[in-house]
Amino acid sequence: MKSIIIIIVSFLFLNEDEKQPYILVEEDAGASCFNYSVIDEKEKTVKLPKHIRNGLECPYSIGLNGNFLTYVDDLRVKLYNLDTKEDFLLFTLYDDIDGFSAPAWSNDGNQLASVVVNQEQNHAYTSFCRIIYCELNMDGSLLKKRKFDRPVNYECGSICTSDPGSDFMFEPSGQLIYKHHLMYTDGDELWEVLEL
Repeated sequence: MKSIIIIIVSFLFLNEDEKQPYILVEEDAGASCFNYSVIDEKEKTVKLPKHIRNGLECPYSIGLNGNFLTYVDDLRVKLYNLDTKEDFLLFTLYDDIDGFSAPAWSNDGNQLASVVVNQEQNHAYTSFCRIIYCELNMDGSLLKKRKFDRPVNYECGSICTSDPGSDFMFEPSGQLIYKHHLMYTDGDELWEVLEL
């Protein structure tokens, strides 16, 4: 993957009054970098396997939804169930992509989607973005995965990324929607429903 400086973090807050079972805590590691740890409801640091702790040091992308922690481990996007201590592979990234987003989650927590930016359209991409949709079992293991090449809106800095909640998201009905990249819409926002 190209040099990475930007950190993308995804949080889901279902209700401000509802206490989350786990929280990501960030610590400045210098040079535009942050390290993360996970604390539980009692504000105690959760013990994590070494490869996950390593994945939380200046991470490329990280997400937390309830008891599900998503992280990148050597180009493998994985999900760790903090309750059961099980680790699941969701998908693998190519090393020459331009960027990768944090996940957007459905309200029921059983679906997630991420956007991979590949402006050169290598690896048989038919658009410069690929939405990777995952449906999960209750434990977080992968039930179904689908890939959709679409012109999702994204921005580039040191890396390119789409923003969950602004560029793509699950609606309360469960539909996955995305905003078209501005070069295709003459500056007007154009949203499309992705048929799952």
